[in-house]
Amino acid sequence: MLASSLLRLLCARLQKRAILCPFKGKAPVAQLDRALVSETKGQRFESSRVHHFNPLNLEGLWRLANWVIEAHNRMAPRDGVSLRAILPFLAMPETLPSATTPSASIWRGNFALYRQVLLVWAMELVLARWTSDRQSLLDCLVSLAGLGAVGLVPFLLSKCCRGLLSRLFFALALAAPLVVVCAGVLAVPAMTTKPIFGVVAVVISASVISLTYLWRAWRKQTCPSWLSAAFLASSVFCAWWFSAGAIAPLSIWAPLLLAWAVFAWLASSWRKSSLLYLALLAAFLPSGGLAVTWSEHLPAASLESPDIVLLCLDTLRADVAANMTIYQQIHQQGVEFQNVQAAGPWTLPTMATVMTSLPPWSHGAGTGSDWIPRGLSVATPTLAEFAQQNGYDTAALVHNPVLAPSFGFARGFQIWDSASMRTTWGLPRTRKALEARPSVAHFLSLVNLLGRRSFQSAEELATRARQVISGRRDRPLLLWVHMLDCHFPYRHADQMDLPFHRQMQLERGDSEQFRADPWWRTEVGRKTLMEAYQHEIDAADVALVEILEALGPVPERGRVVVFFSDHGEEFFEHDDIEHGHSFYQELLDVPLVISGLPGTAPGSTVQEVVGHLDLATTLMHFVGAEGEEPWLGRDLATALSPRPIYSENLLRSTALWDSQWALRAGAWKYIFGPEGYVQVFDLAHDPLEIHDLAAQRRAEAEAWPLRPNRVLRALQNGDSSVQRGLDALGYTGAAKEK
Repeated sequence: MLASSLLRLLCARLQKRAILCPFKGKAPVAQLDRALVSETKGQRFESSRVHHFNPLNLEGLWRLANWVIEAHNRMAPRDGVSLRAILPFLAMPETLPSATTPSASIWRGNFALYRQVLLVWAMELVLARWTSDRQSLLDCLVSLAGLGAVGLVPFLLSKCCRGLLSRLFFALALAAPLVVVCAGVLAVPAMTTKPIFGVVAVVISASVISLTYLWRAWRKQTCPSWLSAAFLASSVFCAWWFSAGAIAPLSIWAPLLLAWAVFAWLASSWRKSSLLYLALLAAFLPSGGLAVTWSEHLPAASLESPDIVLLCLDTLRADVAANMTIYQQIHQQGVEFQNVQAAGPWTLPTMATVMTSLPPWSHGAGTGSDWIPRGLSVATPTLAEFAQQNGYDTAALVHNPVLAPSFGFARGFQIWDSASMRTTWGLPRTRKALEARPSVAHFLSLVNLLGRRSFQSAEELATRARQVISGRRDRPLLLWVHMLDCHFPYRHADQMDLPFHRQMQLERGDSEQFRADPWWRTEVGRKTLMEAYQHEIDAADVALVEILEALGPVPERGRVVVFFSDHGEEFFEHDDIEHGHSFYQELLDVPLVISGLPGTAPGSTVQEVVGHLDLATTLMHFVGAEGEEPWLGRDLATALSPRPIYSENLLRSTALWDSQWALRAGAWKYIFGPEGYVQVFDLAHDPLEIHDLAAQRRAEAEAWPLRPNRVLRALQNGDSSVQRGLDALGYTGAAKEK
């Protein structure tokens, strides 16, 4: 109706100059028929052709423009100005020329490039959306512009040449967008096998595509649309095989092939090709709802078994957590632990302790002797398995890809929804990104011209948590929500008043760039990092409060809500950034508040030093778990006697593997290393750990018992999705760099 209205307005304007312009029909596709008459200066112009206008068809737009130009010029325009001279690029014959005329060749050639760019762009958008999550509008527009730009140079060269050379350059213009997308799909998966394989895969794919197009141009043949879809499908299947050693499930690749077949059919027609823009809508489709299904084969649960809700915000420091709304609300209803020591300085060993109630030296999850991360042993029971055995419904919504099923963390959970489920088959991708996005957007992100988009944010996890809560049944519930928002990269940096290149560094989140740039070590740089970090915390805080509100009133069986973190984050307090590399307090001092803990008064505070091992033991007691041996931690619901807390398992170090660990006893902190290395800090008077007192208190440090020897277990190595997650979080490629 909009197109019809515009045409009517145009005709009305022309009628003011004594033009008779019949207009038939009220539909968007209108007929301009019979006669176009001008009485100006005694001239008469007649047309018996039928004009068709379709707003979804580029040909129709050109037809309308041509009609307006001809009408204007035949009416002896004022001042002798020809509209065709002003707008020659809009001119097109009123009827399409035959295939044998030169004008037909030019028209069809230009439109062939338009269709090729649109087809390749649409296929890549649907690939990224279907194998990952919804795409951003900026990424989609940048991708369309980039794919058009790569074919521009050979296209212009084709206009400067004649004959065979012109056809060859035009063939390269058609091949260029497809080469970019296929190379972007293949490069990183092939590099995961060997770096040289990535280069070889790109060279081979580019050569095969280009030579195919050149050969057909040599034979004066066009490349059908289905050939582009076939090339991209081949690249995708090869990429899956390189990265996972297998082909994606039928539920993933079958809809993709069907969509690409439809796109190829649309692109084969001049009138239907503009419908490919509908791929933009498909790219924005939200993820489907979470399927909340519970097992029907659980034992009866005790009426006294409380609901247990674990809310973990990855990489959260204790010194900023106390200002969060979620922290304050849980503290008002429960108890705050002010001195909590993490089991390790990174996620894998710490969360393994929380889920097994075993210290890192016993469960073994973390970096192994070759500095390669290992998961839990299949023989090590987990909190969720114990809960399920005692009648609990169990659900986990986990953003950190390190906490993957292949590392043993999904065992015992009836509902498991994790980032690794959306990264295994995601394409196109890079080593440093969890999300799949168009190849052009990935490239611009690598050169700091575009930030990384949000991937499974806290808001999305909160939505899924509400679905679990609304679909629960009359059984005790164990719900674990693990958010990653305040981990690098910082995706809310656009809210800060920063130069563009600083914003891009924050949005990309490459710790190596921060280490190499001295500005980030200055007071202003560190303040900027903390401000960006706080923006991510604020966003996660809103989502966490939504989950807490969705829980509703406390049921009769009771409810225990735990808010905590796995480790902290360093911002050059000790000349480094991120985590996993040291045992200083900015990495080990973590928040912990619990509501519903028996024997504690609302709003109370505990000063005794506790650790993740104590939290795990407390949770085991709630679900009624009984281990083969007494749990090594303390039940936080009982009176706490002083005891030392061990932390261990570095992610990377220049020292020998497993030769460093930390011990905290009250206000005293000890860091041990190889060959008698020790540091001693008095946290009561030196919370920033600036003054090493090892020279004065070495004898006291050496009097502490050594950390127990490791328990040998058959650990899990993880799969390709875990490796990709480790790469994206910066946990690989620098094992021995400090």
